Amino acid sequence: MQERQARIGPNVMLRSLALLLACALLAACGFRLREEVRLPLELSTLRLAQVDPRSDFGRELTAALRRAGATVLEGGEQPAATLRVDQLRERRTPLTVDTAGRAQEFELVLSAEVSLLDTAGRVAVAPQAVELRRDYLFDTAAAQGTSSEEELMRAELQREMVQTILRRIDAALR
Repeated sequence: MQERQARIGPNVMLRSLALLLACALLAACGFRLREEVRLPLELSTLRLAQVDPRSDFGRELTAALRRAGATVLEGGEQPAATLRVDQLRERRTPLTVDTAGRAQEFELVLSAEVSLLDTAGRVAVAPQAVELRRDYLFDTAAAQGTSSEEELMRAELQREMVQTILRRIDAALR
């Protein structure tokens, strides 16, 4: 047994103790990973308003709502709560320019106004502005790579917007 402890060494034991202490501190402070949002039962059927269901954002939002436990209706045949995503806008603005006047850094902004009406048409979540921002560097020497990076950033902003909308609904209905 002593032979095995001699092989482990004090550094390994010290690292293990430090890891255990870090885990205990994280648990004690209340830290936990963010869970998937689960919608309440009264939002089990939802209708989307002002969202194109064939757009990337519409598909992402529909998929996230289904994962959260909602059935997303397309037509108006049965009563359902209505999630409105108004004024969904995306803009790209230059932040810095070089000495030749070419933009070197851009900011992408995705914004929307979100509200939720219950099945009776009453406001369940008042209209809220949601705005997400990301900035990135534009390298004129690698312009093709930068445009694909921008597209990835746009897709990530849309995914984050969807998750932000779900978390806002969850927080407002608690």
